[in-house]
Amino acid sequence: MYIIIGFIICAAFMPAVTRSVQGQAGNKPSFKLTDYRDVYMGNYFCNCSCRATVSDKSGQGNFTDTATISVVKDALDSILQVNIALNTYKMKLTNSKMRPCQAGTHFSGNFFASDSISFVMYIGLGHVCRYIGKKK
Repeated sequence: MYIIIGFIICAAFMPAVTRSVQGQAGNKPSFKLTDYRDVYMGNYFCNCSCRATVSDKSGQGNFTDTATISVVKDALDSILQVNIALNTYKMKLTNSKMRPCQAGTHFSGNFFASDSISFVMYIGLGHVCRYIGKKK
């Protein structure tokens, strides 16, 4: 008796299941490839603080300013271009950390979230500028 009821139930649902599976099998699955660098692209409004040791009697030169950092993708995979004023720095992105592509350069950066950046440049002896900001 239970076998006959089970057969009737299965027979009733089988055409619906078969149509559903055939409809899905006929469509090829589509995969959307995204570039992991996309979340970091954009313009960041930053506060800039620079500190320099100067040769005059004052000894130190400090100043603060604001700047816009533009981050764009490079043609090479895992490379970002960081644009500050008229300067472009090519950075290798590993996780959320940026390291310079060229040996002997003295700058680095981090993304704290997809909308926050920190960038540090060491220019010459005793001169360092730090940019910290959020995406516009």
